[in-house]
Amino acid sequence: MVASRGDLSNTLQMLHTTIVSGSKDTKEEVAKGFDKVEAAIAVSQTETREAVNSELSKMRGNLRDVQNRLLANREELGDDVRRYLSVVQDEIRKLARAVDEARATRAAPAEAELGAPAPAEPALASMESAPGDADPSPGAPATSESGAPEPEEAVVPSLENKLDTVLTQNTRLVGALDGIEARHEALTEAVAALTAQQATLAAHHKQALTQLAELRHVLDDQTTALAAVSTKAEPGSIEVPAEHSALLGRAARISSAVLLCHRDLWEFLTAQAGRHPHFRLPPELTDQGRQRIAAAISGRSLIAVLITLFELKQTALKGDGNWSLADTLYTRIEEGLTSLKEGGTPVTLTLDDGATKGIDPAEASSDEGPDTPDDEDR
Repeated sequence: MVASRGDLSNTLQMLHTTIVSGSKDTKEEVAKGFDKVEAAIAVSQTETREAVNSELSKMRGNLRDVQNRLLANREELGDDVRRYLSVVQDEIRKLARAVDEARATRAAPAEAELGAPAPAEPALASMESAPGDADPSPGAPATSESGAPEPEEAVVPSLENKLDTVLTQNTRLVGALDGIEARHEALTEAVAALTAQQATLAAHHKQALTQLAELRHVLDDQTTALAAVSTKAEPGSIEVPAEHSALLGRAARISSAVLLCHRDLWEFLTAQAGRHPHFRLPPELTDQGRQRIAAAISGRSLIAVLITLFELKQTALKGDGNWSLADTLYTRIEEGLTSLKEGGTPVTLTLDDGATKGIDPAEASSDEGPDTPDDEDR
């Protein structure tokens, strides 16, 4: 039986060492994982910012180009309009001179029959002759290449040709204006499309910033939790109050105690206190019904349970499930050890408010019996 206990103690000690080593490795892996996630988020944020800034710069350049093109087209349109208007004015002047020539031609035969020179009709005062025109004066009759006056039948086709020329140039002017208007509409649509694209990019940029802020918030929470785990106090580094020391003294004065609790609660206690070198598992558990068990543990194991629960209360986050369980169990055991006297009955600690307090200690079988200093040393 002693050898078996020694093997069990060695096995638990090896299990404790393995769990502690695995916990440290897990902490290191988690820390490395958070570092990688933070680095990836920083790289993603930088790339997103650079991409958005690049697209915004391109859009600003495109908008400047469109504005320059609009200004250039407006100036070009004004130049074209002024040039075509000048051409039309010249054609109108020529048409006016042609009309005067036709009138003079019709008046020349009548003057010849009457024997008196026909008075020259005044030219259109509103029309100025263009520089360099070699047209005959308004009062002179139209003559052919031989010097003879041209007949009236020859003047009319000439006027029709000039009118056709004016109409053709006017049609060209209207076509040019239509082309310029179409280009202006196309440029306006391009500006609208660029503006819509800029708004879309701005919305994507805002969404990306929101997601990055959420990720950073999550990362900060995880970093805080990791820091709390990393800075978890090691045994012996926690300030121990006098009340806790006195409670450990009361637990050391008892030989055994019976814990009545649920199986899940017992598993929680063994998982926490099993790493402590003073904790020993009882040889058996007594079924009490309704998933409850009765475990007879020594005062030495009870000390390990109290120390473990006290350290868990100090290191766990307040409001966490581990903290709540540790605080409640510690308080319940403290209440059970308030009244002790020499030679009294074994202590029964009921960790179940719904159970009937006080059970027959004989029902919780234990092979340990009253502890002696020799038993504890084994």
